[in-house]
Amino acid sequence: MSAAQYGFSTVHPFVAARRPSRFGSRSEDSKLLGAQGLYTIHGVCKNLHRSNWLARAVENCCCTYMAAPMPIGGEAQAQKVWLDWWDHAGIRGESLEDIYTQWISQQVQLGDVLLLFVEDPNAKTLVKSRLQVIDSSRLRVPDDLLEAKTSRGNSVVHGVEIDARTGAEVGYWVCKTKDGAYQLGDSSNFVFYPRADSATGRPIARLLKRPDSLSPSSTRGLGALAHVIPEVEDLGDLQGAAVQSAYTRAMLSVILTSPNPTALQGGLGVQVDDAGNPIQANQSFISGLESGSVVMAPPGTLAQQISSTGSVDVVALQTESLRHVCGALGIPLEILLSNFVNVNFSSSKNSFDKFLRLLQRWTDSNVIFLSEIYRWVTLQGLLAQGITPTEEHQQVSWSPIALPDQDQVKTASAQAMQLASGTETRSSILAKRGISYKDFLTAKKQEEALELEILGHTLNLPAEPLNVKQADQQQAAEEAAEEGAESTSTAPINDTEGK
Repeated sequence: MSAAQYGFSTVHPFVAARRPSRFGSRSEDSKLLGAQGLYTIHGVCKNLHRSNWLARAVENCCCTYMAAPMPIGGEAQAQKVWLDWWDHAGIRGESLEDIYTQWISQQVQLGDVLLLFVEDPNAKTLVKSRLQVIDSSRLRVPDDLLEAKTSRGNSVVHGVEIDARTGAEVGYWVCKTKDGAYQLGDSSNFVFYPRADSATGRPIARLLKRPDSLSPSSTRGLGALAHVIPEVEDLGDLQGAAVQSAYTRAMLSVILTSPNPTALQGGLGVQVDDAGNPIQANQSFISGLESGSVVMAPPGTLAQQISSTGSVDVVALQTESLRHVCGALGIPLEILLSNFVNVNFSSSKNSFDKFLRLLQRWTDSNVIFLSEIYRWVTLQGLLAQGITPTEEHQQVSWSPIALPDQDQVKTASAQAMQLASGTETRSSILAKRGISYKDFLTAKKQEEALELEILGHTLNLPAEPLNVKQADQQQAAEEAAEEGAESTSTAPINDTEGK
C-alpha cells in the first residue's frame, strides 16, 4: 500500500531550511499547513513512530506516565456505575485504560485525536455508550466542499467544520476506508459527526489537541516531533555513523607495493591500464579481499597497514544532540531513557517536577472531556437502575498525574517541617498534587465509613507524621554508641567476631 493512498508524502517540509540540498526550497508557513501540508507532516510523523527508536521512546514515555485519570470523592452509586463501565468502555470491549493509551499515543504522534461517544445497542451492560478512537489523519475536506459551504453555511478546514458566526467547532468530516486505504473524493465518501446532540447536548465527537501543539488560531494540532524532525533525523545519521565507524575500525586495510604487480595473484588479479597493458612496477594499489583469499606476492613486495582514525567523537556528539532534542520536547533525557545513573536527587527532582507540570496541563485538557463522559455515563447507569440523578451524583474531582517520588522520606520530612513551622498548609500541599482539601477530607470520610462497614473498625494511621530528623539523629547516636563499645573492648578480635 503506497503512501499516496493516504495522501502522505515522505518529504517533510519543515526540514527544508535545514537541508535544502535534500528537500528543496523552504515553503512558506501559510502553505506549510495548507490543503496537503498538514497530512504531509502526519505522514512523516507516523513513519518516524513506526521506525525510529527515539520517536517510540517519546511515545512510550508519555503513555507510561499518563495513566487514565480516576474520579475522586464522587457519590458511591455514581462511582460504581463508572467503574463498571470502565472495564468495557471501548466499542470493541477495551477498558478505559486501553482507550486512554490509544488516545495519548495519537496525540503524541499527530497532535490531536478524534474521539467518538457512540451507542452500542448490543452491549450487555447497563450503560450502552462506548468510546471509539479515530485516526485524526482521516479528517479531510471533501472535494465538493473545498471552495463551497456546507448545508449549514459553514466552512470546513482540515476536516473540521467551523461555525461561520462564532468560529466554534460544529463537527468533523471523516473519510471512509476500504482495505485500509482512505476513500477521498466528494461528500459521499465521508461521514459527518456533529460535536454534540443538538437536542440534549450529549457529546458525540471531540477533537482533542495536545496543549503544546496549539497556536491561538490553530484548527488542528501537531505531533510532538513535528518541530524537531531534522534533529531526530540527524540523530539517526549520527547513530549510523557510529556503527559504520565501529565496522571500519574492526577491519584491516593494507596497501601492497610490489616491483612486479603483474605477478600478484589470488584475490587481487593483474592490474592493467585503460588500454589493457599491465601497470608498470612500483605502483601502489588496494583492494578488498573475500574471506579465505590468499595473495601470492613476489619477493620484494611491501605491506603497509592503514589505521582508521577520526577526530570527531560521534557518541559524545550524539548524546549532546539527544539532550537538545529532549529539551525541545520537554522530556528530561534521564526519564526518556530510564537511566538515572550518576544523577543526584536535586537535579532529578527538578526534572521530574518540570515533566510533571507538562503532563498535568495535558491531562487537565483531557479531563474536560472525561468529565462530560462521566456525567452522561453515570446519568445513563443511574436511570437504568431507577435512581433519580442529583447534583451530588455529578460532583467529582480527578486524580492528578502520579510520578514516582525520588525520595519519599525527604519529601515527607520537608512537608512535616513546613507544617510545624507554619510556612505551609495542608491545602497548599494537596493543591500541588491537584487535589482540593475539601475533596481530600470527603474521600477520607468515605474511606472510614467503608472500613467500618466491611471491617468493623477503621485503619487509623498515627496522627503525627514521622519526624525523620529525630529518627536520623537517634540512629546516628546508636551507631556511635556501638562504635564506642567496640573501641573500649579488650576482647580479642576473633572472639568479638564470634560473639
